[in-house]
Amino acid sequence: MNYCAIISDVVDSRKLKNRAKAQNKIKTAIKDINQKYKEELAAKFMIYAGDEVQGLLKIPSLSYEIITQLQARLRPIKLAVGVGIGGIATSIPSNPVTWELDGEAYHRARSMLNKAKEKRPSICYSFSSNSSYSSYNEVESDLINSLLYFIESNREYRTKRQKEIVQLYKEYKNQERVADKLGVSQVSISKVLNKALYYEVNKAENSIINYLKNFDSRNI
Repeated sequence: MNYCAIISDVVDSRKLKNRAKAQNKIKTAIKDINQKYKEELAAKFMIYAGDEVQGLLKIPSLSYEIITQLQARLRPIKLAVGVGIGGIATSIPSNPVTWELDGEAYHRARSMLNKAKEKRPSICYSFSSNSSYSSYNEVESDLINSLLYFIESNREYRTKRQKEIVQLYKEYKNQERVADKLGVSQVSISKVLNKALYYEVNKAENSIINYLKNFDSRNI
């Protein structure tokens, strides 16, 4: 059986003005994630070695959702995240401590974390080669990471106004409501969303999520 290991680290943690406050923020976020996804976790998310967070999922499909939620909760703190999907060599007891576990999933996650620290992109995936699809998994890892790079690059270059409108549209799911809130026309909202490549980025994210769900079905 394949598991999904997630290892994240705070980017430029030494430059944080208040590291104690940042760590408390991380603790609160992972506590909420552990509670929300407790049925899907093989090992709870925990802080390790100061600023590193580790966790182990039973299935890969929720990994992107969990990571993006964690990133959103921690802003403006930035994370580099490595995701490894593969086997676990050690036994998994009840209430395991994640850093006591070992296996391919963790090795892949650690390797991807090192890559993510170079911002190529800041979230990097590596899929198991121990399946009937092994000849495709390395290529597919590259494709997923390329989509993540596309997503991050577009978000990084959005203007403050574009980010505001994208966030409101995600909340309301309706251009007219966003326009009413901002006191502008629906046409202007549509133009901003198009210029921000909102729909292209959304399609890329859905492609990642659909691939992870498909990988789950292989893993049964």
